Amino acid sequence: MRLITTLQELQRYVPVSNTFGMQKISPHIDRVTRTYILKLIGSELLNEFLTAYEAAKLALDGKPDAERKDIEKAGAIYTLMPEKYREPMVFLQDAIANISFMNCLSQMQANIDNEGIRLAVNENQKTAFQWQVDDMKFQMGSDGYGALDNLLAYLEDNVEEFEAWTTSDSYFEQKQFFVETADIFNRAYYISHNRMTYLTLRYIMQRIEQFDVRRAITPAVYAKLKASQQTGYSAKEKILMQDFLIPGIVLITVAKGIVERAIEVSDLGVQANLYTYYVTLKDARRKNAFEADKDKMVSQLLADGGEFLQEARKFIEANADEFGAIEETENPMNFRVINKPERKIFGM
Repeated sequence: MRLITTLQELQRYVPVSNTFGMQKISPHIDRVTRTYILKLIGSELLNEFLTAYEAAKLALDGKPDAERKDIEKAGAIYTLMPEKYREPMVFLQDAIANISFMNCLSQMQANIDNEGIRLAVNENQKTAFQWQVDDMKFQMGSDGYGALDNLLAYLEDNVEEFEAWTTSDSYFEQKQFFVETADIFNRAYYISHNRMTYLTLRYIMQRIEQFDVRRAITPAVYAKLKASQQTGYSAKEKILMQDFLIPGIVLITVAKGIVERAIEVSDLGVQANLYTYYVTLKDARRKNAFEADKDKMVSQLLADGGEFLQEARKFIEANADEFGAIEETENPMNFRVINKPERKIFGM
C-alpha cells in the first residue's frame, strides 16, 4: 500500500506533466516510505495512515461521478480521510513526492535497455543540463525534508490524537537529542529550516551533548533534563534550554560541522554537503569570501557556543532550588574554547 497512488496527487507537490507514468516513481515511493516515513513515525502510526487512506479510496469509488472526478482532478483523496489525518497527510504526501523525485531524478534522465544506458533525447527535446538537475534535486530535497519537519511539528502539537506515535521507538529517537528538530536548530542558527542539514549534523550534536554539555552542567543536571525532555520541561528548565543550552549546542555543532566538512559554507549559506550540486561551486568557493574567513567563523562560533554553556552553568548555580546545589569539586576548569586555527585545531 502507498500514500500516493495517482498522478493528480503527485502533481499537487511536483510539477510533472500529464504524460508522466506513475510506474516510474512507484518503486521510489515505496523506498521513501520504508526508509524515511516508517523510521520517523513508526509502523503503528504509518499503518493508521495507510488504512485510513485505503478507506478514503473506497469512499471515493462510492461518490457520484461528478464529485468523484472533481476530487480525483484535485488530487484530494486525503480529504475523505478522518479529519485528524487530513493535515498531516498533506505533509506526508509532500515529503514522499519530493524525496522520491530527488532520489530518482538522475535515473529518469536516461533509458536502460539491452544496448545499455542512453540519454532521453529526441529532435524536439533534450535532457536538462547537469546543473539544472542538481538544482532541482536540491530544491526537492529541501521541500521534502521541510515537509517532514512540518509533520513532526504537527504531531508534537497534537500528541493526544496520535498515541501510536508517542509510544513508538520512533518517538524516542526523536527525543534523543536536546535539539529535536530542524526548526529548533534554525532558531539558534539559520539553516533554511533544512532537515537535510539538521540530520547531517546529528552525529556531531551527540558528541557535544555527551561530552561538552554534560561536563558543563554536571551529570546530575544532564540526567534531570533528559528525563524532563520526555515528559515536559519545567519553567526554569525551559529557560535553561531555550536561552542557554540549545544556542550553545547549535553554535558548536555548526563550527564542528564546518571543520568536519559535514556542511558547506558558500554564498548559498550553511547547508548539508550531500549533493554533486556543490561540485559545480568548486571554483566559486575558491574565490568566496566565506572560504577565506572560515577559520575566523569557526573560532567565533566555538567561542560564542562556549559562552552560552558557561551562562547555562551560572543559571544552574543561581537556581539551586530547581537543579540542586553543585559542589565546587564538580565545577569544570574554566570552561572555554581553545583554538589553534593555524594548525586547523578547534577544540573544547
